[in-house]
Amino acid sequence: MKKTLLTLSILVGLTHAATATVLQPDTLAGQGKLVRNLSATLCARLEEENKKKPLNTLTPEEGKSLITSSLFASMSQHADQFTAFLEQATKNNGDSQAIGRAVGTDVILLLGRECQIAQGLIMRMGMNAYQGKPTISAKEQPLLQKMTVSVCEYMDKENQKAPLASRTPQERTDIMTQAMQSTFTIHEKAVKTIYGNQVLEKQADLELIGRKIALLMAEQCPGYLMQVSLDEVEKKKQN
Repeated sequence: MKKTLLTLSILVGLTHAATATVLQPDTLAGQGKLVRNLSATLCARLEEENKKKPLNTLTPEEGKSLITSSLFASMSQHADQFTAFLEQATKNNGDSQAIGRAVGTDVILLLGRECQIAQGLIMRMGMNAYQGKPTISAKEQPLLQKMTVSVCEYMDKENQKAPLASRTPQERTDIMTQAMQSTFTIHEKAVKTIYGNQVLEKQADLELIGRKIALLMAEQCPGYLMQVSLDEVEKKKQN
């Protein structure tokens, strides 16, 4: 099941794409402050947009368009700070486009961590971009929905004990693993009926089921999946 958890962590297209371009935190002078300011402004803009039209009703493409336009608007709002940072960073590192992309990516990652209203939108964008996304059949859909609800409810209970955002990355990983193990135990009979009596002994099958549950979590409780996914991103940034 640990391997299943790792699969969940790297499922998100955003996670996979971001690790290639993200700069180390505060590698460049003023980067951290700029990223925090842009992310806060972007979150406020998305909260206002949500009042006009709930973000959970947007398609992945509509969401991508909204976040992109809102990010550019946020950059314009902090134009002096962004321009000064970019000029100084370019003198030291040369590639202004790469630096700009990296800052934009860091903003989205921080947004996913701290802006609750944006989490579902970002997760749907990531899942939509994930080319290896598994297909959920009509036969397994009802069971997977129930299993996903069980996982989300488990995470909700743990979050009530102590906010997951305040836990360590390892604690969050452990809790997600426990949630997955719990849902397989609760629904063991139905899982064997749908997937075969030997399914729990086949790692590849378990990973595939876990990936399908992750797709549904992106809709039902995206914040928890986002937190674990971003933990994986930050781990890769440090390596």
